[in-house]
Amino acid sequence: ATNTRRKRIWAKWDWKWALEELSFAVTIGEDDYVVSALAGSSTLVDRIINIIPNDQTTAPIVAAPPLQLVEIDEFYRWLATNPDAPDVPSKYINLGQNSAGKWKIKIWPSPSSPFTMKGWAKKLLATLAVADIAAGTSFDYFPDGIVEDVLFDGVKSSVYEIQGEKDMAIRLDTSFEEKLKQKVQEQAGAATDNSGIASPPPDAYRWKRRMRGRGGPGVY
Repeated sequence: ATNTRRKRIWAKWDWKWALEELSFAVTIGEDDYVVSALAGSSTLVDRIINIIPNDQTTAPIVAAPPLQLVEIDEFYRWLATNPDAPDVPSKYINLGQNSAGKWKIKIWPSPSSPFTMKGWAKKLLATLAVADIAAGTSFDYFPDGIVEDVLFDGVKSSVYEIQGEKDMAIRLDTSFEEKLKQKVQEQAGAATDNSGIASPPPDAYRWKRRMRGRGGPGVY
């Protein structure tokens, strides 16, 4: 029950508190990379938020805006008339995951100098086992006052369902969904620093909007 509810909350939005710094090295002329871990850890990446060619430690300094995420078909059509000439990368395409669950990307243009690519990503949520309880394994961070109460309602709903208490299960599940929707609306508003910059919507939301624009099944 706990794993199921945690995953539903985690996948619902690119929560600010779930993001961590992304960091990987790029080399001259190489355009294919595997984004395997967050900075300073071996944690797998659940979703790439952005990739930024910004490294103040190099000479000359590499500093540029975040790479533009481009659809695969659009990228290769564009590439046909814009051949690669090594420079500071400006675009990338997501090529999915390899067998180890690591994200594969292609960047353009290929780097003209070696540096460390920065960015932000959402780490992969760990699935807990019964043995983790006895071992005292820490939960992934679910902040109190933001979504922890949502998680409690969801877990209690699942427990009541298992116990056959359907009325309580339905009541708490309704509370879970309503609270989760409210938290998403809060996160989708202006950034917490009052800059007026809205949080980027998750991939699923962008995909649905894009499909509706193309006449596809973009229905919630």
